[in-house]
Amino acid sequence: IFLKRLLLVIVSPLLTTLLFAQSVDEGKKIHAEYVSSKSAYGESVTAYTLLYKAYSNYMQVLNSSASSAFEKSQSKEGLVRIFDDICKAVYYFDRKDLNRQRQFMTAYADIYLHEEMENAQLQLDDNYYVFVYEVARKYYETKQWELAIHYIEAFINTGVSVKRKDAFLYMGD
Repeated sequence: IFLKRLLLVIVSPLLTTLLFAQSVDEGKKIHAEYVSSKSAYGESVTAYTLLYKAYSNYMQVLNSSASSAFEKSQSKEGLVRIFDDICKAVYYFDRKDLNRQRQFMTAYADIYLHEEMENAQLQLDDNYYVFVYEVARKYYETKQWELAIHYIEAFINTGVSVKRKDAFLYMGD
């Protein structure tokens, strides 16, 4: 029993590291599939589904305390590579699928707002302000108060005055 426990203590961190290394590699593989699908068939639900899977994979590694600094660095690089494509997905789903559009808006905002991405030098444009406001409004409307507050604060911190009054009203509510 003692040897089994000792082996578990020794092997468990190694398996966790291997799992996340595979997860980073999986994210790269999924991203490559997305690029291939998009180049072969153009923008499509299939391509953007792959993009979202790559995003989810990279974020999982970035959010895990078990991930090494190297794995987090690899995930950050992956997120920087897909950042602009996430924005394109928002516009692809405009008037086609509001839920998917908001899903990509949230992904776009979450990449930028993630503490690990502070020094990633992501290129923001007016899309960020619109997206973070819409995500805040979505969570406000669905009464998910903690998430609403998080995104409302993010919007207010942008300094943009358009819709600022509404954001403060949401925050007050």
